[in-house]
Amino acid sequence: MFYKLHKTKQGHVLAVADEDIIGKHLKFKDTDIFVNPRFYGEKKASKEYLIKEMQSKGVISVNLIGKEAVETGIKAGAIDKSRVIFIGKIPHAQSFLIF
Repeated sequence: MFYKLHKTKQGHVLAVADEDIIGKHLKFKDTDIFVNPRFYGEKKASKEYLIKEMQSKGVISVNLIGKEAVETGIKAGAIDKSRVIFIGKIPHAQSFLIF
């Protein structure tokens, strides 16, 4: 998986995408998403590393796209399985820590 940690004043946003969809346009009905490597990152990481990142104190939001990325978010406890949406057959999920 590819990832990028975006730093903000409030905390970090962790973006993760499956390797096979990075740089692709996903279209389904009225939805069109570009899996932008500038947002989702160009660094590769293991599932174990990303689970630790998602569970770290500094991460206030995750944005996940792709089967492996979303499954990793569910395993980390960052994503509720019932809140996953699909763009065609590709799962996508986001979560936010609200203060």
